[in-house]
Amino acid sequence: GNPGEAGAGMVLYEDDGKEEEEIWSGYIYFDDDKTNNEAEYHGVLNGMQCAELLGVKKIVVKGDSNLVVKQLSGEWQCNNTKLRQLYVASGETQRR
Repeated sequence: GNPGEAGAGMVLYEDDGKEEEEIWSGYIYFDDDKTNNEAEYHGVLNGMQCAELLGVKKIVVKGDSNLVVKQLSGEWQCNNTKLRQLYVASGETQRR
């Protein structure tokens, strides 16, 4: 159900314009009550933090949660209290 058990997977690719090469992948599993959008935000945040540690300077974030993608792109506001904390943390990581 939603909320329920949740997880998120992350993959970083290097794109040289000709082909994409996987440079890192990971996942997070939550055994407590998380919504799909909370899990998606955790995945984005974790992926961006790993990209930062690897020295990546430019990143394109893709996801399957329309809500999270629209919020991070600035098209939609983030008003949910739980998501707001993750939204702010993602934005802070994105600006570094």
